[in-house]
Amino acid sequence: MKKALTLIVLVMLLVLTLSSVVAQDDTCFAELDVMITSNGVEFVRTPDACFENLLDWDYETQYVEIDGLRQAYVDVGSGESGETILLLHGQPSWSYLYRKMIPVLVEEGHRVIAMDHLGLGRSDKPIDPDYYSYVGHVERLETFIEDLELEGITPFVQDWGSLIGLQVIGTNPEWFDRLLVGNGFLPTFPAGETVSEPPANPRITRNLYHTNVINAPAQQVTLVREETNQVDIDTSLIDESFGIWTDYALNDERFRPEVFIESYTYFDLSSEEEAGYAAPFPSRTTMGGARAFPGLFNELGGVTDSGWAGLGEFDKPFLTIWGDNDSGNIGHPSIQQMLIDHIPGSDGWDHTRLEEAGHYLQDDQGEEIARRMNEFIAKSSGNDDMVTSNDTSNVCENPSSAAAIMEAMVNNAGDDDGPSFGETNTEQLMRMLQAPTEGPFYMVNLIKYHELAVYPDGRETDQTGREANALYSPTEFLTAIGARPVFIGDVTSGVTGEESTWDSVAIVQYPCPLALFSMNAIPEFQERAVYKDAGLEESTIMVTHIRSLDEFELPNVAPDETAFELMQVVRYNDEAQYADGSDEPMRTGQEAMDLYADLILEAGLVYGVYPKARLEVQGVYIGDGQDWSEAWVYYAPSQEAFDAFLADPIVIEAQYHRDAALDDAYELIVDPTFSMIPN
Repeated sequence: MKKALTLIVLVMLLVLTLSSVVAQDDTCFAELDVMITSNGVEFVRTPDACFENLLDWDYETQYVEIDGLRQAYVDVGSGESGETILLLHGQPSWSYLYRKMIPVLVEEGHRVIAMDHLGLGRSDKPIDPDYYSYVGHVERLETFIEDLELEGITPFVQDWGSLIGLQVIGTNPEWFDRLLVGNGFLPTFPAGETVSEPPANPRITRNLYHTNVINAPAQQVTLVREETNQVDIDTSLIDESFGIWTDYALNDERFRPEVFIESYTYFDLSSEEEAGYAAPFPSRTTMGGARAFPGLFNELGGVTDSGWAGLGEFDKPFLTIWGDNDSGNIGHPSIQQMLIDHIPGSDGWDHTRLEEAGHYLQDDQGEEIARRMNEFIAKSSGNDDMVTSNDTSNVCENPSSAAAIMEAMVNNAGDDDGPSFGETNTEQLMRMLQAPTEGPFYMVNLIKYHELAVYPDGRETDQTGREANALYSPTEFLTAIGARPVFIGDVTSGVTGEESTWDSVAIVQYPCPLALFSMNAIPEFQERAVYKDAGLEESTIMVTHIRSLDEFELPNVAPDETAFELMQVVRYNDEAQYADGSDEPMRTGQEAMDLYADLILEAGLVYGVYPKARLEVQGVYIGDGQDWSEAWVYYAPSQEAFDAFLADPIVIEAQYHRDAALDDAYELIVDPTFSMIPN
């Protein structure tokens, strides 16, 4: 009786879990029609209703029929850049994994195709897991590329998207112009070798594995890796745990793709995002492909030798972008290095590991990956100067070009009186001109939009200020000079809930002042800047430099949907203004703020609140003439945690020093689109 009751409770929990993450629609959960191909393969199709109203996913799905089964994909973007990008996901995800990358790539003028592997996403789903094969997936990808007549492809491959994609690339290199890999590999094994053995005690290991998955922290703990020697290729991807994972995915009815993906992302997924990953799988009948994938590893023996050999001769541009917080073997630096060492086209490119990214790095840092892709494509195509006839690539190393750049900037500006949203500070401009090649530095932009855009030429428009500024979007110009955004977010309120003066915050890293000036000298950039002028009612733009923070261990506090970052732009008193009668020693305002920051650090870590960046203000470049001292960025995992932090007695007592330190401050609650500020 006890076992029966336990089973009933587990079933109820499973039903509740599914109902909480999958869009509620009777059609989605209706019994599926089983269809049969002309070759006798039984399959189902996930109802369209399951994909309605998914967060950040409103793309029209297209299909190619291969062997009687539909292969789903999205195909977006103008393609005016001449570039075709192919995004290949792994298991148990689908092209929804690329929802943060697609808009950034499309904005650059690329054609972007994201394909769903058979059995995943919106592709057809053969019911029997035994139907799926590694060679079958490889051949379907080859047919897909041929049917769409794709050429000059730039692929980004990850997880099983790399095991399939790299085999196709290695054996068909003429189809591809360049290659990007994230947390992926193409292993080789002798034919007939079984490298993933089933566990000896599956009942025990399934329960242990399931417990580990569901108890994984929503916010991953930052990995600390020990120095190790190069991992041997025969043992680099497979250990006993992979056999346990293979068995769990195939046989345990508690396996849910969205739960597994959540456990391997660095940042917490919202319930809406989990619903996106759950959408293709309303029932176990639809999960044959997701269940089968891990077991296909044993089919690689002798098959991937040709692909690996071809990659060894791939001398076209090749870039790796890794999620550093991937605890699996494939996330290890040695795996990334094996690819770099093996593929000749890797030479000369900025291979990187993103710290705040797990195995599913596209979800954790999609915008940043896409930005790096755009930069890589521009440079490798010889079009890194495609936005200008000026040579801006090495300006920080060539101070002699300063005079020519400044002359071009003045000539191209014509009779322009400067931006309407703030006055240029000539004192700060002179500071930058006196050290034109020193860097990097960080431009902090506080932005307030017009309700309706106001164009300098007086044209009538129904655009909002925000919409006009979106047309400004200087990504390609920033890329051309070696600059990059490191923080973008919308201001939701002031710290105490009051309406904020500002609407958005953006921070851009520039290699040196001369690079900024060279961008301003580009005629195409100046033409584009009219949209920023039309969109912004007011802006304060500060030149800042990173100040190092004291080292501390990141707290393991799970964020929720109210997580935010706090931007504080502060001006210090020359001398800390303590109350009359205070026995505090004389100290500067900055020293008082340093004391406050030290006192609250440990208390903040208890609640998951901690400083992410501290920037020293050199001067205001454009603005209202005010002087500012520093900009601080703090992270809070939730509003509740932040409120508890503010109410902590240690923080309340330390506030005494902060009040004495500050002459003025903006305190802004920001919902960041992405945040990659160095600390």
